[in-house]
Amino acid sequence: MSKHVADTEYYDRLGISPSASQNEIKKAYRNMAMKFHPDKNQGDPDAAEKFKECSEAYEILSDEEKRDMYDRHGPNVFKEGGGGRSGMPADEIFRHFFGGDFFGGGGDPFGNSYRSPGKKKTKDIHQELRLPLNVLYEGGKRDLPIQKHVLCQTCAGNGTNSKKSYVCKTCNGSGVRVFIRQFGPGMITKQQAQCDNCMGTGESIPDRDICKSCSGRKVIPTTKIIHLDIDKGIMEGKKIILRGESSEAPGALPGDVIIVIREEPNTVFKRDGVHLLMEKKVPLVNALTGFKFLITHLDNREILVDIPPGDILKPNAARQIRNEGMPYYTRPYQHGNLFIKFKIKFPKQLNTQQMQAIRNALPDLQSAPVVKDPIIVETAKVSDIDFQQPQLNTNYGGNDESDDEGHTGQQVRCAQQ
Repeated sequence: MSKHVADTEYYDRLGISPSASQNEIKKAYRNMAMKFHPDKNQGDPDAAEKFKECSEAYEILSDEEKRDMYDRHGPNVFKEGGGGRSGMPADEIFRHFFGGDFFGGGGDPFGNSYRSPGKKKTKDIHQELRLPLNVLYEGGKRDLPIQKHVLCQTCAGNGTNSKKSYVCKTCNGSGVRVFIRQFGPGMITKQQAQCDNCMGTGESIPDRDICKSCSGRKVIPTTKIIHLDIDKGIMEGKKIILRGESSEAPGALPGDVIIVIREEPNTVFKRDGVHLLMEKKVPLVNALTGFKFLITHLDNREILVDIPPGDILKPNAARQIRNEGMPYYTRPYQHGNLFIKFKIKFPKQLNTQQMQAIRNALPDLQSAPVVKDPIIVETAKVSDIDFQQPQLNTNYGGNDESDDEGHTGQQVRCAQQ
């Protein structure tokens, strides 16, 4: 069955149809990449261009989300900043596809060795941001202090006054020491441990040249205030990633600050996705005859709710107000619904006059049963259940004497007459 797409250029580059599966896409790219790889076609600019084109097509079509955007909008959606192209070079895509050990070494299928590009990164900082429900509803701004390390400005992250580098003589800069231990006749083993002279840094700075600002640590602690824009309708658990805002370290790129949104409980509303839930206690007379009440919403608007006469509320009845729930995240002009669950408050007692008025007003009054022989009919009195008092054992028959032997504990026996 053919698949309708807005553009077929990327499919044509790999020689496949728009309905191709992921396995077919991978197979096609493998064949094309091996055929047009520049190392196999040295001096052929046309092959290099073909290799670049098929790698670009594979980058988009191998990702389901990017492929869906391409099928619906064509290649311009990536050129105009609409979604998600990584811009990875063709040779990097090739290495990611085949892996670094294609022929048992750290290179590509044609024997070229390479190192993984880029510097190492410092650890990411994870932090929670607790927000009240009204902020998640309305959006807003928040300032969040982040504790991190930055390069020492005095020594420029070198740790010394002279800006010199000192290699630890104990471990020769490796940061570890190797020990050879014998654990049996003719049996030895090598063990590694952190160098106790440089504490694993590989450097040993003389006391006279240690930077006084950072004490030779190369970094100093600091607190940075990050200004955050909170979008309307943002969800509990949503992660806000601030690229390159983590701690600094010599020879490394700063990692990311990852902020996780946490929702604080609200005394009136409870969130359920894009909907809001609340409970309303209603006296019995209002539940039977109708009433009006006000709701102060999360943005301080007052909403008048009208339960008209004749709309009888039963215990745990629920009503909804459309479009008064939470905003949709990324679509704040759309809202979910507000659901109201009613708790009916019954009177604690009624006098004789009130009871008679209710009997006269309400239909389906159940009359007392006719007792044929009052002498043999027992009258039972009921009482409230006190859940604080111990109740009878609900395991009926659990201590029956006819059970198998082996029971422990006391058993109740009937007293003999």
